[in-house]
Amino acid sequence: MNIHHIPQIKHTESGNFFLLAGPCAIEGEEMALRIAEKLVEITTTLEIPFVFKGSFKKSQSF
Repeated sequence: MNIHHIPQIKHTESGNFFLLAGPCAIEGEEMALRIAEKLVEITTTLEIPFVFKGSFKKSQSF
């Protein structure tokens, strides 16, 4: 897949690597937003194409 086909991704012409990052497990909205905001700040400054990725699994009752 060509990175230019990903909607709204920034810095595709920068020549930098592509970053897919985020927490392994999202424990709540506040945590996810705090991490995403910091990653956006860093990748914007360094002009790195970035997609936020995290996993969330609801607890199950047994």
